[in-house]
Amino acid sequence: MFEVSDLPAPYEMANKHPGVALGDLDGDGDLDILLAWGWGSGVFLNDGSGRFELTDSLDVDGVPLPPGRSAALADLDGDGDLDAHVGTFLGLNDLVLRNDGTGVFAVEEVADSAQNTWSAQVGDLDGDGDLDIITGTFDAPFDPAAIMGGVRGGGPAVFFQNEPGEFVRRNEAIPEAVAGSLTIEAALLDADQDGDLDVFLANDFGPYVVPNALLLNDGSGNFAVAEGCGCSTAMYAMGAGVGDLDDDGVADLYVSNVGPTLVLRGLGDGTYIDVGEATGATIPASTTSMTSWAVEIVDVDRDSCSDILVTYGALGQAGQAILTQLESAEDDWVDGLEQHDALLRGDCEGHFVRDETSGFGSVDRTRALAVGDLNGDLRPDVVTAGKFFLRIFLAGGGCPSGVVVTLQDGIGARVTVEAGGREVTRWMLPGNTASSSAEELTFGLGTLDSADRIVATWPDGSTVVAEDVPSGTRVHLER
Repeated sequence: MFEVSDLPAPYEMANKHPGVALGDLDGDGDLDILLAWGWGSGVFLNDGSGRFELTDSLDVDGVPLPPGRSAALADLDGDGDLDAHVGTFLGLNDLVLRNDGTGVFAVEEVADSAQNTWSAQVGDLDGDGDLDIITGTFDAPFDPAAIMGGVRGGGPAVFFQNEPGEFVRRNEAIPEAVAGSLTIEAALLDADQDGDLDVFLANDFGPYVVPNALLLNDGSGNFAVAEGCGCSTAMYAMGAGVGDLDDDGVADLYVSNVGPTLVLRGLGDGTYIDVGEATGATIPASTTSMTSWAVEIVDVDRDSCSDILVTYGALGQAGQAILTQLESAEDDWVDGLEQHDALLRGDCEGHFVRDETSGFGSVDRTRALAVGDLNGDLRPDVVTAGKFFLRIFLAGGGCPSGVVVTLQDGIGARVTVEAGGREVTRWMLPGNTASSSAEELTFGLGTLDSADRIVATWPDGSTVVAEDVPSGTRVHLER
């Protein structure tokens, strides 16, 4: 199903963890790639057909792009083009790269952000109409022995509020109860369906520090821990995918881990139940499926059912030594060097089966994952990055019908497509572990010729409806 190719990296790719983001950086209408990397980041420009070339024509103030570990793209200043957030490490402040619309960037440091950023998610968290940033961090060099020995905690999620011309750190917005979290990803979703964006903290070393936590938003960017959410699992979470796994219109969570993955069904009121066994979606721990990272929930084959993409990759030279010391680790767990990325296919009834034949995945040390239509055929293609590679998966085959929805200022919006007597809901929430997918939503229609209705609802309550949308079209909705 996938045509696979590797891209040349700008630097030797064994340094640090990579981040990948997809978006139109040069204003020509197709999706480009921003790679955040420890020895210097890079941009790959798309020729429109899904073929990419590393370019030095896009720069920051006349010098090469800076090093980083996470990448996110969004219109951070409201001028209509995509800017970038690059999460850094080694005590450096994170960076915002402001785009002039042609891919030439001006750089600014985010004050008080030197906390070893693993992921950055973008959304309007305070309800004022512009995009804020929340990061998952380690606030000190990674020291597993100190963490497991109780010597130190972690680095919490950090909320940076978008103020005119700058991002301002708001420590008081994050509850003290989760201040010691080792948060790999602060995933955004409207967990209680009240119209604002809440935050799910995917926390590493949960049995030793702080378990996963759900932070409910009061609508103005102040958060409280959701007690009794059923989602505060003490695990070694590396990220969380958000999507509707059972077609009930409520956002569910798929949480990666060192060990078995976790599947949480949202009940719509900010509470969850573990449905991994019932759905078949939990991936058991094994030598080839031990350490999972980024997760995306997307209709890969355009049959209208949600599928799940999960990247896997060994922890590294010290990985097995760490694994043998982890609380809850089984005696036979092995952090194998050849771990397989996973595609789980859904059946539209909330059940999933792992597909071993699609051509998706690697047996390398994958970390990052981003999804978007790279070649204009309305199929969701995939980009992954790992410790030694940057890889493209161009999708083919699958069901013939589908539409792609883009939105004006759409991050955080909910989109429902009604077709053939079914309603399928997805959310414009592009961020995941270290990475950011394209700001577009793919809705497969199976063999149908059209969608009856497309309903887009923005976080501020604005709603736009499109009717009788033909298959094979890209729909842009503006409020």
